[in-house]
Amino acid sequence: MHGSDYSIPSLTISSGGEEEMSSSNYKLQDIKGQGVIGVESSTNFNAELGGIYGLGVPIVKIEGVPYGTVQLNIERDGDNIRVSWDPAIRNPQIFVRSGDGSGQYVNDGDATVWVEIGDLATEFDVHMSESYVLHLDQVAAGYEEAYYKGLQSGVARGGANPDTGDTNLASAWAVGKNNYTFSGGNNFFNYPFSKDADVNTVFSRQYIDDSGTGMDYPGGCRVYLHNYSAGNFDYSEFSEGTWSSLTLRVSAGNIFYNSGTSNLNVTLVGRVMAETADIYRCEGGNNLIGLIYPQGELITSFTNAASNDRLLIRNVSGSFDPVDYSTAWADPSYRLIPTMGYWYYRDPRNLTLDWQQTLD
Repeated sequence: MHGSDYSIPSLTISSGGEEEMSSSNYKLQDIKGQGVIGVESSTNFNAELGGIYGLGVPIVKIEGVPYGTVQLNIERDGDNIRVSWDPAIRNPQIFVRSGDGSGQYVNDGDATVWVEIGDLATEFDVHMSESYVLHLDQVAAGYEEAYYKGLQSGVARGGANPDTGDTNLASAWAVGKNNYTFSGGNNFFNYPFSKDADVNTVFSRQYIDDSGTGMDYPGGCRVYLHNYSAGNFDYSEFSEGTWSSLTLRVSAGNIFYNSGTSNLNVTLVGRVMAETADIYRCEGGNNLIGLIYPQGELITSFTNAASNDRLLIRNVSGSFDPVDYSTAWADPSYRLIPTMGYWYYRDPRNLTLDWQQTLD
């Protein structure tokens, strides 16, 4: 072009500016009214303008992440939950889904289920920033469970995602938080997020006491992981401000031993696993299990249960309530909760029980 400055007529380009423009009747000229070199005198020309020209917010393409979605990170920040993203992604849409702790995560884009967090100022106390949102007063408080997804600016939640074939919002990876209360002694629990982090990352060094104050865990607290093949438990112990190393395992339930007598109020955060081929594998005898996703399941989803199988649920008195299988489950309405750990007794006379949880 002649000169360093130029002007173009007003154009409207869909967000991202990556679609090719069709033939249009515009005339390019510099600010002195001179024609642009390389453009014929006719006013008809083809223009292909991308997001790099600043017309609208560009789609940032991230390797391995579904098109137009936002890879979110989640962490505890004092009393708050911090959900952050790459600051190169400008003005993303952040959606939230809350629940009562029974496992109400769903992997769809329904507007009645996933609501844009900025539209809920009266319900969600939030602080927005260019690269993160603080969901205030959600550590050991607030919603028993909450999940977050992100789409880049201008990406329609219900649009077809070219990378997954699902809707854009259903394609977005989620992060979430769950609240726990560990009373004195043994507590059966499950961590329903991606199991790629050490106990130090999962639990951090502090809980919230009943007065709302952050406190170090009592020394001697332990997290147990059932080692079926060895017939015992691997464990991590809290001592002098840190946990000894232990990595939680997919589909395995756990025990949290509270060495004190006061309640430990804990919020665990993490990434909801993408749809996976991981399965439960229950061998003959007792297996400590937990759900893979933060989504509740009816006990009848164990479709290949067999005679004399039993699910054991720890009750408030510290003993166990059984649900037995004969030709069917004795209580088919029983619903497994993602934050709880369960003993599944598989009759050794039966073959190995394999079961795969799928996301709704």
